[in-house]
Amino acid sequence: MAENGRRAEDHLIGFVNPVGIADTWEEAFESIAEPCLWMSNVYGSRKDLEGKQPPESALVSMETLRKGAETGQQVAFATPIVGTVDQIIDFYLPIVRGEHPQGLTTHLGLEVRTPGVRTEDAHRTMRLFAEHVLPVLAEEAAKAGR
Repeated sequence: MAENGRRAEDHLIGFVNPVGIADTWEEAFESIAEPCLWMSNVYGSRKDLEGKQPPESALVSMETLRKGAETGQQVAFATPIVGTVDQIIDFYLPIVRGEHPQGLTTHLGLEVRTPGVRTEDAHRTMRLFAEHVLPVLAEEAAKAGR
């Protein structure tokens, strides 16, 4: 953007990702996995722009969703980003530093209430993100002049 005379701070560039944070990776995954699977398969099973129904193979399994969450690969519409506070920081630091392969990102969008996520799980994720993750990411962004 800068090479083309634009300022990144004048644009909102980012992606919304479902996020779950807990004391363990497994607890974080379990708190959001079913809702993410449901959402992924609702989107995966919708008709395309020509009105054609996708094949059954367009749906993802819980096993596939888990593998995506474990490896950080986008395997479905709503592949969750899950883990402990430290794991979530480790996931987002390269994005804040501008080192992520998806390119420039100026804003992080978090979805903590995918349909079906329990209130206590959504509140825990928001609290842990606000208290522990956001300060680290903000400090890193300030270093990078963002």
